[in-house]
Amino acid sequence: MTNMTGTKSYKLVVRVIIEAQTPLCIGSGEKSILTDSEVMRDVNGLPYIPGTTLAGVLRKELSEEKAEYYFGTQRNGCEHGSALIFSEARMIGKDGTILDGLHQICWNDEFYSYYQMLPVRQHSRISHRGVTEKAGKFDEEVVMKGTRFMFEIEQIICDDDLSLVQFLMERMIGKQFRIGGGANRGFGSIKMIDCSYRLYCLTNKDDLEAYLCHSSDLSVPFDGKKLSLTPSQTEEHARVYELELEADDFFLFGAGMGDADADEIPVTECMVAWDDKGKPCIKSKQTLIPASSVKGAILHRTLYHYNKKKQIFADDKNENELQTMSAENVVRNELFGNSLNDVNTQVIKGRAIFNDIIAETVKTKAFNHVKIDRLTGGTVDGALFTETVSCGMGRTFSTEIIVTQQVDAEVIEAFEHAMTDLCKGMLPLGGATNRGYGVFKGTLKCNGEIIYPTK
Repeated sequence: MTNMTGTKSYKLVVRVIIEAQTPLCIGSGEKSILTDSEVMRDVNGLPYIPGTTLAGVLRKELSEEKAEYYFGTQRNGCEHGSALIFSEARMIGKDGTILDGLHQICWNDEFYSYYQMLPVRQHSRISHRGVTEKAGKFDEEVVMKGTRFMFEIEQIICDDDLSLVQFLMERMIGKQFRIGGGANRGFGSIKMIDCSYRLYCLTNKDDLEAYLCHSSDLSVPFDGKKLSLTPSQTEEHARVYELELEADDFFLFGAGMGDADADEIPVTECMVAWDDKGKPCIKSKQTLIPASSVKGAILHRTLYHYNKKKQIFADDKNENELQTMSAENVVRNELFGNSLNDVNTQVIKGRAIFNDIIAETVKTKAFNHVKIDRLTGGTVDGALFTETVSCGMGRTFSTEIIVTQQVDAEVIEAFEHAMTDLCKGMLPLGGATNRGYGVFKGTLKCNGEIIYPTK
């Protein structure tokens, strides 16, 4: 049997399992009494990734012409549908099975209870002066690192050509690929756990019957072959920086709240770990160094180095001139991006991608402090407070920073100077740095070549 053109028709079905390497921010557009931004949840109350999200992030990996050809277009005179069909990505549960369809979730279970109350990240809107704006605090719910999802892709093809799906899957396992929002704040990095496929020849009776019997339920076993993938090479102009930092002593990335023992505690986050048998467990209270904290410190120091070289100073400038300097600043527009506000007339996406650091729990130590009256220099009555800090002496933390496109050479030079300052211990991270916290020292590489320490 052949079709009207004399060629065979095939239906390609690809099943993919992915794991969150950093937390995922798949926003629903809704808010609650607990958070300003909730993640998408399915009928079972568990997080999931919509098929439109998957289609959108993969579509942009193609040129505009190819994207329109394979994903469809509504341009006048060229309207046609997509050749690819994406299912929703459903979460894999505690027993290693996919939770597709309606399930009775036991929220008292040790594993699922963590998904009823997902981690919430705190943020502050930053002004053109590099400080937090009044009433600029907001937060968002995120899906834990280590959470696994499964989804399927279907495509009608001729002559058993797997090249398109193979290309898209190779882009998905690249370092630059991100899913969801907040990619420049450390969210959305994934790892592919499995990718298998089955090719059904629709002109073959047995294959056609097998395809018609193929269930859309992702929990049904799938008899597919392993799809051979080669990680896509780093883009020609992209730079992958590897930072390996060792804590000098104490550091504090605050949770914004206290507990029964202290008024201020370090921020921690839970994550999912998987064993060799594909069974998950929750690791609670893992040490978190947020990507946004690292990004903020490096941004500020990069601006310093760039403005110093260009002899750009804030002296004798009024508020309007400072705002114009911020909006037109090459460092922000070239590397870190700008958001739409009263200062910036357009949104510019940053080209630097930072990753959260989530590591095994470090020891903590409590310190007692007394608030000092700035006029008298004496203590303020009733102003005793306690803070708990992380004691990371000797601990090493690794992260990657990816610059996705070609950037002005002087901006890159200032950026590398800022990261070198961090590795020298001259750029502390986190809070209470004026009390000696947050000093790290380490090494810096770019595309595998050592930048610091120099030989």
